[in-house]
Amino acid sequence: MQQTPRLPQLLAISGHDPGGGAGIQADIEAAGANGAHACSVVSCLTDQDSCDVYRLLPQPPRQVLTQARRLLADSPIAALKIGLLGDAALARGLAELLTERPELPVVLDPVLASGAGTALADRALEQALRALLPQVLLLTPNSLEARRLAAAGDNLAACADRLLELGAGAVLITGTHEDDGEVFNRLY
Repeated sequence: MQQTPRLPQLLAISGHDPGGGAGIQADIEAAGANGAHACSVVSCLTDQDSCDVYRLLPQPPRQVLTQARRLLADSPIAALKIGLLGDAALARGLAELLTERPELPVVLDPVLASGAGTALADRALEQALRALLPQVLLLTPNSLEARRLAAAGDNLAACADRLLELGAGAVLITGTHEDDGEVFNRLY
């Protein structure tokens, strides 16, 4: 009997959007739509509705990291996708985890604010995310996040250059927050 090939496995670590429009549920759906199986670890619960995020409930870093290590030991994880963390200590813990698994391709979506503009990251988390960049294959900030993380002014090319200097392998800046009339996503 011929065996069916296994789907590549993605480990998604992100926040839970109870409405399902973003976060871990969106990561699972995106993985499935692209022919992968998603394993998931919830990094942060949220108190939110379709209008805004009202409160973050970051999960204990030790719990998140223990579950991630169990999945990495148990399954042939092909890549890691990191989204909303909500806590600098968790970002620092993930840096240790990535040091243990340097062969693992990492996509980082640095969620710093809700769609309505509510801050979801403080300065400590921003610094911890910057420290992760040398371990990140692809960084996917929106234009506002790119400007905050890079602290290099308004020019998105200059922001991308700074994020690449900080160690990201590539930077995909999404343009949905710009007032250009058209959406331009830029890969650097």
